[in-house]
Amino acid sequence: MRLSQRQTPCAILLALLAAGLAGCSRSHYRLQADAEANCLVDQKAALVSAESAAIGIEVDPRSRMFSPESPDCPAMPPDDPVAHTLIECVDCKRGSKCYRHANRTPFVENPDWLNYLPRNEDGELELDLPAAVQVGLLHSTQYQQEVEDLYLSALDVSFERFQFDTQFFGGSALFFTADGRVRSGTGNASSLLEVSPSNPTSRLRMQKLTATGGELVAGFANSLVWQFAGPDNYTSTTLLDFTLLQPLLRRGGRAFVLEQLTFAERNLLANVRSMERFRRGFYLNIATGANPGPGPARGGFGAVGGPGGFGSVGNIGVGPTAGYIGLLQQTQEVENQRANVARLRASVDLFQANYDAGRIDRFQVDFARLALITGQTGLLNAEASLETSVDAFLVNLGLPPDVEVKLTDDLLDAFQLRAGDLSDLQAEADGLASDLRGEVQSRQEQEEQRQLKQDNAVDEPDREPDGKRKQPEQLPELSEPGALAEDEPGSEAESISPPERDKQPIDPTALASKSLLQLEAVEADYQRLLDAAPTRRENLRTLAGRDEVAVANIDPEVLSVERFDSRVEALRRDLDLMSTAIKALVADSETQPEAEPESPADRPVDSLVAAKLEAEEFSSLLLQLSLVQARIRLDTISIELTELTNEEALQIAMLYRRDIKNARASLVDSWRLIHFVANDLLSDL
Repeated sequence: MRLSQRQTPCAILLALLAAGLAGCSRSHYRLQADAEANCLVDQKAALVSAESAAIGIEVDPRSRMFSPESPDCPAMPPDDPVAHTLIECVDCKRGSKCYRHANRTPFVENPDWLNYLPRNEDGELELDLPAAVQVGLLHSTQYQQEVEDLYLSALDVSFERFQFDTQFFGGSALFFTADGRVRSGTGNASSLLEVSPSNPTSRLRMQKLTATGGELVAGFANSLVWQFAGPDNYTSTTLLDFTLLQPLLRRGGRAFVLEQLTFAERNLLANVRSMERFRRGFYLNIATGANPGPGPARGGFGAVGGPGGFGSVGNIGVGPTAGYIGLLQQTQEVENQRANVARLRASVDLFQANYDAGRIDRFQVDFARLALITGQTGLLNAEASLETSVDAFLVNLGLPPDVEVKLTDDLLDAFQLRAGDLSDLQAEADGLASDLRGEVQSRQEQEEQRQLKQDNAVDEPDREPDGKRKQPEQLPELSEPGALAEDEPGSEAESISPPERDKQPIDPTALASKSLLQLEAVEADYQRLLDAAPTRRENLRTLAGRDEVAVANIDPEVLSVERFDSRVEALRRDLDLMSTAIKALVADSETQPEAEPESPADRPVDSLVAAKLEAEEFSSLLLQLSLVQARIRLDTISIELTELTNEEALQIAMLYRRDIKNARASLVDSWRLIHFVANDLLSDL
């Protein structure tokens, strides 16, 4: 269908009108805002040598905060039922239909975020320090809030820059006027059709604001009038005008006109610094629990020196160790407490055996049991404190506290003075000796009872009326910390303490072979000590020459290289003695008959006594070996020394600390604000 020449202008006019009403989509403006914000942040990042990266506020699909809905027209999340009634009807007025018929979603968080967690085969979240930081970056609402504040700060700069851009405005209006017969006075109807941009807001106009406050406005107006009564004529009027307005006193001059743009630019620069500092503080917060300090703050004009952005010097002091390293520390403390409880339990068994043999009195057994109960109480408290710290750490990462976590970092391995395998082997030897001790005691009691049945001895003061010898009073056995009795509710729940050792058949050969492996591991620790010895000697000489040593009256022998060398030699001698003793015990165990019964109950008493003594000797040697290992590892620890005076530290801080730079800029902005406000005291011209 072809349009006539008279229809073509009308069609074009209608098309332009429809395009003006339609405008651009939400997606267009959102992408445009992202591009401008990223460009502005990159410009400021280059000025302060910060990491230049896009700050798009889009949430990663792996995060809990991610929404699968459209960012331009998201679905309505679940609402409070009472508050939702005010959307449907407010002040007895019916609400908009767009809310009643809007798409809805039942989720307030990403329903699939759990599938992206780095879990192991047991469903536990495995975290080392880098993985913990990555999880925090994905799920922390605090970090996302700081990113969005930086984004809004960049948009403030974009808006202020737009005020100085050349701005175009255009529009048109269509009027139809019917005067009627009475008004014309001639008895004829008159009508008027006018297409006019005469309204200042509906004409084609260009506007430009200068840096000194001058405002240039140029406009173009064209008016078309069709007269359908009387002469039935057509008139056209074209108007081209421009206006230049330049304030000379009040609200004029660069100091006043450029102030808001300058503040927005400087605030964005400060926020880029604050974001970089917050990123580093965020890492420290996850690692050590330190306060990350303030991040970017949008701030309004005239709020210089206020909270965030300008004028906030964040405190990132490190208090008691928390965060990821704090969890590692607490985990190690729990392991140490468990090892202590195991040693106390072995001591109680030894005291009980000596009491049963009549060598010690009841007080010593009770005292040992009291120490064990105290240790078990401390272990329960340490485990509860660790669980609380893990929950708080997960919340800090943006995760719910019910996520199972497994720490896999070897950060503190250099400071672990006793190997876990050696401690476990020692506990195994203690348990084996305890089992054999109980079996020997039981077999001896059975033998005494059989002997008493064969004897027709007279009643003695230490015999019961039936002729049996009185047995020493047996103390009640202590249960594992955290374990429940079999008849208590919930006894089948997993205990928070280590599981009980399986009752496996006695295998002295396996115990001996494991002892040799641990001896090789301690030998490897000693070799690492020899490798680190030159660095340790150099550090000791450096520390001994410091002025602080003399001021603090530190004993020079503590930092003596000769004393260190003598310790290394003593460790070599002790390790040789331990090696000889363990290898001799292993050789003795290997000379035993190979065909051993599978159950202690099938073995003679003499064999059980020999096996008990052998297990006790293994336990004693492994304890001494662990002490030698702790001494070796303690002398192996070497920390790199840093020479830094107070003056050098201050100069470095003044040069690199971003919060100090922001505070200095805030002071200058407060000074500039005085001149800006004083402008209102000038005369109007």
